[in-house]
Amino acid sequence: MKMMCLVILLALAASGAYARGFFENEANFLWELSDDGGSVVITGYTGTNTDVRIPPRIQGLPVIKIGDEAFLGGDGQMWGPFVAGHQLTSVTIPRTVVSIGRKAFAQNLLTSVIIPGSVTYIGGEAFARNYLERVVIPYGVRRIEHGVFHSNLLASIIIPDSVTGIDFWAFTGNRLESVSIPRSVTYIGVQAFAGNLLSCVIIPYGVTAVRDWAFNGNRLVNVTIPDSVTSIDFAAFSGNLLDSITIPDSVTTIAEGAFAGNPLTSITLGSNVSFRIDGGIRGFPAAFAALYESQGRRAGTYTYRDGVWSFKER
Repeated sequence: MKMMCLVILLALAASGAYARGFFENEANFLWELSDDGGSVVITGYTGTNTDVRIPPRIQGLPVIKIGDEAFLGGDGQMWGPFVAGHQLTSVTIPRTVVSIGRKAFAQNLLTSVIIPGSVTYIGGEAFARNYLERVVIPYGVRRIEHGVFHSNLLASIIIPDSVTGIDFWAFTGNRLESVSIPRSVTYIGVQAFAGNLLSCVIIPYGVTAVRDWAFNGNRLVNVTIPDSVTSIDFAAFSGNLLDSITIPDSVTTIAEGAFAGNPLTSITLGSNVSFRIDGGIRGFPAAFAALYESQGRRAGTYTYRDGVWSFKER
């Protein structure tokens, strides 16, 4: 019995030593108690490691939140150039964490990150300006806040169907070639997917407006717009490769430049759509707009061939 107890104690001691060695020394973290006094919020990091493994507990209390700007890299100026300061190359987030604050890991050198399934909130710009190539957003996150992953190298993103909104700049300036937007999403913000490599996109039913610049500067050749959409805002699909577009009857307003910079030769749309005629420079071609008006804004397909727009009633 004494021998068995000794073996167990040695095993526990070894396990504890391993745990302490595996995670970063808790003395390297700035922290404060959460409102309930029974858990910890990390507010800063004073160590020099670039590979940081955040401990699940500090002084015996669970770490439940990474605070705003806790690991903000570089010089702390989000929109300035990188400086030769402290920046993370790798981070391990424990499963005790439920919330990641605003700019928590922004402006570092992260190429990958595993966000544990315990996380239900990720603050604005939390991982902005890194080098992330792939991210899985955990189920339970309800909103992808503004600029969370902007200016990374994301080629792949998994958005769970717990998400109902994608805020402005959420994925701007990445390398996304495809994205599956779940049916739970009802809001897509300004420039949410701008500046990527998307070739096709299906906007889920429930979205009522495609916001300014939402899909600007991609490589879209195919877009599916549901009949829940009532407005397509400024430059929403500008700067793509669309040669045809079908606009559902639900759409009543198309803003200036919504499809600017696309080689459109076929436009199918409903009746009485209000849109801005701007000479073909920043939006629909003036000749198409004139034909649409002359046809009494009738629903149908307008086709461009041999330098002339024609109309076919549907």
